[in-house]
Amino acid sequence: MTVSLNELIEQLQAPDAAIRQSAALALMELADTRSRDALIGALSDEDADVRRAAVRALSAINDDVSAVAIVGMLKDRAPQVRHRVVSWLLKYAHRKAIMPELLQLAGNEALDFAGRDYAIMALGQGEHHEGVPLLNDLLLNGPMEIRRRVVHTLMRLADERSVPALTKALDDDDIAVRKTAEKALHKIGTDAALAALPNQQEDQPE
Repeated sequence: MTVSLNELIEQLQAPDAAIRQSAALALMELADTRSRDALIGALSDEDADVRRAAVRALSAINDDVSAVAIVGMLKDRAPQVRHRVVSWLLKYAHRKAIMPELLQLAGNEALDFAGRDYAIMALGQGEHHEGVPLLNDLLLNGPMEIRRRVVHTLMRLADERSVPALTKALDDDDIAVRKTAEKALHKIGTDAALAALPNQQEDQPE
């Protein structure tokens, strides 16, 4: 017997988590925007497998509202949920609609490192240059593990607005940050960026 869209939406509220998960997966097959709000509500389900199924269903709808809701699930610490979100980001990090959510997550000090790390990585993969001011600040003031991710993202973006922050990062306590900052300045390649690099002693013929 075919189950209607409305019946599937109602099943997202069923007492049995297995039924809720099956309903979300069935809605994924339909990819009907009329189920979007109910699926966004299912992102708060107590069962991680239901939340993962809801992320998959929203990925099938894949409009801007769904995209923002998916990215927000980087806050979810259940591995199966977060991995699904990251899989989506690998394809759609360029979506402009998700940029404000990525910025919020990247700057959220209450979020665990992995969640912030994925958000910062996506800012680079999606070439979201709007994030450069925040990334510059995080490079100067963030904890070491965040600085390591940020400097790689800034190297990918190669935005000349990062030259002052990258120049200061040449004196970072962490050698990995220092080395990547130097590479980033080389990649930016403006006169100001190249002038900030340590002096290279050229071999002189004797």
